[in-house]
Amino acid sequence: MAQSAGIADLHSSLRRQNVMIKLIIANVAVFVLLHLLSFAFLVARVDFSPARWLVLPGNFLSLLLSPWTIVTYMFVHTDFLHILANMLWLYCFGFIFLELYSERQMLKVYFAGGLAGAVWEVDSEGCRIRGCFNYLRIWLTSSVTSLTLMVPSPLMSQFS
Repeated sequence: MAQSAGIADLHSSLRRQNVMIKLIIANVAVFVLLHLLSFAFLVARVDFSPARWLVLPGNFLSLLLSPWTIVTYMFVHTDFLHILANMLWLYCFGFIFLELYSERQMLKVYFAGGLAGAVWEVDSEGCRIRGCFNYLRIWLTSSVTSLTLMVPSPLMSQFS
């Protein structure tokens, strides 16, 4: 009974957090889980890396075989300094962002930025329509940038 109350308190506490804290918790949870699984496979002497199934593949054709990586790669960090730096940036700039915009807008910018990063990162070597893919990459990157700049800002409304 006490354990159930503890889980309910944890759930209630998480629900009260803003989206930035939830993103940080999700990133840290994935980091810890992946490293625990990797350690377990290492101890069991199994040559398997769970992170390999979550990171963005290096080319477009491989991406077609693992489309979930467009989202999952945003939460995978390779080492402690990698996650520390990213979460510090998210924490510092997240507070500034949330002072100006809503939580929903922050979530949209987080995933739009991740999507733009995925498109930019994926190499189109194996793609027969390389020119079209490069145009798509440029269009998507410019579209995300434009959408990010179009989010209404309370500061900019003072100048109109």
